[in-house]
Amino acid sequence: MAVAQEQQQAVSEALKNLEDRQVGLNAVIARAGTAVEEMNKAGYASALIIEKATRIAVEKAVQAALANVQQQTQSTLGDSVTPAVKALQDVTARAEKAEESLHQAASSISWKWAAIWGMTSCMLLASIVGLSMLLVPSPNEIAYLRANVADLEARGGKVQLSTCGDKNRLCARIDPKAETELQWGQNGQRWMILQGY
Repeated sequence: MAVAQEQQQAVSEALKNLEDRQVGLNAVIARAGTAVEEMNKAGYASALIIEKATRIAVEKAVQAALANVQQQTQSTLGDSVTPAVKALQDVTARAEKAEESLHQAASSISWKWAAIWGMTSCMLLASIVGLSMLLVPSPNEIAYLRANVADLEARGGKVQLSTCGDKNRLCARIDPKAETELQWGQNGQRWMILQGY
């Protein structure tokens, strides 16, 4: 009976430890998902800020240069500077193309960051699932362990053992209500019903 009680206690502790591990793994998965989502938002916001600041700076510089050249052209040289104005307009067109290229590069960078974070989160999730498959028993194993616990309880796992008398002999708690159901065994041995059964 003592062995059965020890086995029952060991199985109960193992089940509790497995349930605690599963709760911990679920919490780690939730925290990892939140972190990946926050990093993705930060990468996208950074790309948008860089794109907007660059576009504004290029627009202001080109407009200021064009206005300055047009004022100087009209006030001093007249028609003889028309080729210079055309060249400046070409430069402006190229600057606008450069701005568009920068916009495309910024959006490409945000997609690359999103892909990197997505791959990282997938790898982290796969690692956690793999660890949980290794550490957490299958439903069949849990059912088997629970069946063993029930069997141990049915065969004396609930018995309360102690030591009794001057010689510290092993004794078990009996059910006083069941004294009327005393059983007599072979050779006149007296059997009593244990408490809990």
